[in-house]
Amino acid sequence: HEHKVAHMDLKPQNIIIPPEGGRLSIIDFSSSVRIAKPNRKFRGVVGTEKYIAPEVYDGAYNPIQADLWSCGRTLQELCSHCPESQDRACLLEIADKLMKQVPDERPMMATVLEWMSLPPSFATASIRPFEANPT
Repeated sequence: HEHKVAHMDLKPQNIIIPPEGGRLSIIDFSSSVRIAKPNRKFRGVVGTEKYIAPEVYDGAYNPIQADLWSCGRTLQELCSHCPESQDRACLLEIADKLMKQVPDERPMMATVLEWMSLPPSFATASIRPFEANPT
């Protein structure tokens, strides 16, 4: 998103995670759109049904915010394949924030990446204040 591109079809099949660890890669930008103005609204349903943000079906939407919802849904699905742990609980809490019904209440990806770089106990403490003070 920092490159002003919305993917528009984020889902587990479009994310590659190296088995030995390291950076993940997002693939298949065939549905992506370049964002010239940050508040520009788009129309039209794009993406894979299970991962499309609810507001996309309602008409005009911000594609970055729709991507954030899709990221949360993808994170939920990936966590469903992991055993119970503090890390998993923290990731599911992040997914919940990304899937807020009100798009403006979703944290931006830079904030999410900051949370994910913290140990789970610190991340959880950082996520919870977001609830009271959305930016």
